[in-house]
Amino acid sequence: MITKEEIQELLHSTETYRVERTISTGDMDKFQEAICAFANDMPNSRKKGYLILGAHDNGELSGLKVTPSFDTPVRYRGRTFIRIGPRRDIANAQEERILAERCAASLPTFDTRPCREATIDDIDTDIIVKEYMPRAIAPDVLAEDRRPLKEQLAALHLYNMQADCPTFAALIMFGRNPKFFMHGAYIQYVHFRGNDNGGQILNERRFEGCLYKVLPELENFLRDGIITKRPVPISILREKDVVNYPFEHVQPWRERGASSAEGQ
Repeated sequence: MITKEEIQELLHSTETYRVERTISTGDMDKFQEAICAFANDMPNSRKKGYLILGAHDNGELSGLKVTPSFDTPVRYRGRTFIRIGPRRDIANAQEERILAERCAASLPTFDTRPCREATIDDIDTDIIVKEYMPRAIAPDVLAEDRRPLKEQLAALHLYNMQADCPTFAALIMFGRNPKFFMHGAYIQYVHFRGNDNGGQILNERRFEGCLYKVLPELENFLRDGIITKRPVPISILREKDVVNYPFEHVQPWRERGASSAEGQ
């Protein structure tokens, strides 16, 4: 087994035919080409070759962190590779079942997962601090909280300290551009002619952005573009307002109150 001292020596080795350094974790062609070149051993040194991930060409570490996946089993070219002690092998059916059961038992919900491609700059922290936190946390508790912002966000499940990145919930609710990380992060309204979605489209509208900004736009659209109200006479001197659909029934994000208008 290679020692720590030998790894340090390899990191700064000038014997480039034995050492391949890379900061990439996804360029499988590069990895396979390097392994192929080591196996061919053109200098005929009969020495082992080393593929070092997370290091620059000058030997300095890139700070790359590789963490276990939540979504196991992970496969490469249709095979599930595992390592138990010094042994690396292909998982059998029983071992794959264990990985799948472990995944189902520990898998967090999507909104609490870390979005590893995002940083704290991808969420609008001003809105969170000035508007969301005062509503989500008691004033006296908030006034005494002296923790760094990331730790405060983590307490609200908006940040993952281990991965040092926002959660998907933070991006959905307060992200500057949620659709960049989640292509389906938008709300779409479509009005079809007839009773199914195979009819002619009469009206279509798409709302994009974080929920904090989209929901007020959606509320105005519902009030002005969907909900219709008209006066209906009920006697010679009296009339009442009738709406096509009660507004509070299409406001799931607000507490429903009593309505003075009747639906028809």
